[in-house]
Amino acid sequence: MLLVLAAPIKDDFLHVTSLFDDAFRLAVSPQHALAKQASINPVDLIGEPLLLLDEGRCLRDQALQFCQINGAEEQQNARATRLETLRQMVRANTGITFIPELAIQDNDESVCYIPFDKPQPKRTICLVSRKTSPRSVLSAKLNEFLCSLSK
Repeated sequence: MLLVLAAPIKDDFLHVTSLFDDAFRLAVSPQHALAKQASINPVDLIGEPLLLLDEGRCLRDQALQFCQINGAEEQQNARATRLETLRQMVRANTGITFIPELAIQDNDESVCYIPFDKPQPKRTICLVSRKTSPRSVLSAKLNEFLCSLSK
């Protein structure tokens, strides 16, 4: 069994190989004051109602870590179980959120996806397999192939 997951992955029985980084973008409604900016500085987030996923989601933890470092605050009374729910809340101009680049829909004109200034918040995408898998040779070959694509 092979899985593609976002880090962190904490399990001693798994073999985890980093494939690539997936940067976050700030998702805002076109009516939002930040929508016209070419990039986002973390200071821009102070005082903004930040929408996040429910407890236990790695994307939530990664966004919160970035926000705590930079002074932004979560909107406590609005949480979602899925990225698509967050996107709908942004469309309704309920708040702003972080969306990984892999989840951005190119033809979506109802949400503005703004890159962050460097250093950009990001997550690492990994290839994960069981260390005891009988297909470890296949896993290694696939990992080698996928890593060659990201270079």
